[in-house]
Amino acid sequence: MSDSLPTVIDLLTRSDFLIGGFLGFAGLVILFFAPQSDQGAVFGWGLTLTSAAFFAVSLAIGARLSLLAALAALALGGWMARPPSGSARAPFGWAVIAIGAVAIIWRGGFPEIGWLLVLAPVVIVAIGTTLAAWATRLPHEAVGIIFAITAFGIWVTVPETEGARALLGASLPMAFATLRPVGARLGYAGAFALAGLMVWVVATGGEARPASIIGGWACIGALAILPHYRPAPAWFVGKKAIFTVLLHGILVLVASRVIGLWESGGLALIAVVIFGAVVYFSLGQLPWIKAEHPLPSE
Repeated sequence: MSDSLPTVIDLLTRSDFLIGGFLGFAGLVILFFAPQSDQGAVFGWGLTLTSAAFFAVSLAIGARLSLLAALAALALGGWMARPPSGSARAPFGWAVIAIGAVAIIWRGGFPEIGWLLVLAPVVIVAIGTTLAAWATRLPHEAVGIIFAITAFGIWVTVPETEGARALLGASLPMAFATLRPVGARLGYAGAFALAGLMVWVVATGGEARPASIIGGWACIGALAILPHYRPAPAWFVGKKAIFTVLLHGILVLVASRVIGLWESGGLALIAVVIFGAVVYFSLGQLPWIKAEHPLPSE
């Protein structure tokens, strides 16, 4: 705890954090004046945040043109795969998403860790799919705040924090973009692009401690868990937004400050799977989750 204040002061003076914050604020202003639709514009919150964080990283530590191309492929694939899922373009969209995920690993400067190179594309697609559920089936108002907590968890987890600082800086002003009066939406394209950038930031920042990579990815927290309930707990997320944010904060705390500080990546992965399953089944016992509609007492 004695090191917390100097660490925060150091964060506030870092160019990558400040550049990310400036670009994130610029994105917030753009979204405030940009038209939004109920279906979510292609140029929405997810793509805006991804763009701000990517350019902050590029300005702070060098151009990443290969990463930009891979993120663009993920965004294009997400746009093509968006509902209706039975449309003719959807299979091509998922193929482009797979190409983008592999391209990030192949050309993104990933650490030469065998299990990481195999697991990372799967994680990108999995996180992108769960984020996309927030673009279509769940209330989006709290997504900005929740992801800002995720970005903070990543920053306190990975040993090398250049990319994490840029992501956190951009995420803080963008936390307000999903709230009224802006009301920006995540978007299918933004969901997959943001997933790719998040996985890249964690992987490149966590090379020195493999468990931090698993813990950093696990900071996706409630964003990954809640969409898996059927029916989707839209009422729970909408009416229990504060509880949802607090739940997410607890998940991020465990992922970042417990699991992410271990040394073994294998043990960290097992712990994340067990912890996620316990949380999923425990939440499933809540009447708010089990009920498709509000309880009579509510």
